[in-house]
Amino acid sequence: MTVYISSAITNNPNYKMQFDDMQKCIEKQGHDVINPALFSFKRKLCYEEIMEFCLKALDTADAIVMFGNWQKSPGANRELGYALGKGLKVYYEYEGDFIAHEKYD
Repeated sequence: MTVYISSAITNNPNYKMQFDDMQKCIEKQGHDVINPALFSFKRKLCYEEIMEFCLKALDTADAIVMFGNWQKSPGANRELGYALGKGLKVYYEYEGDFIAHEKYD
């Protein structure tokens, strides 16, 4: 399964470490990870361009994991809404464990 990880990046000085830790955790479970904290661009992009890129990356995932302070992040909330709209599996980190969001059929 390919998993996109989502949390607060803007105004979060520790986001790279947090995303790296989450990536390692998910990879240990045998999954591929799309880590937006590793995205790099040749030119400076505006926020909307970055979000467009992230949503295109999310299109290639089977699931999304929401972790950390994702609730306080407009971008992470946008990714969650997009994932739900696409019918992706959604997992929430809670005290180190992952809780699946039940999909409604």
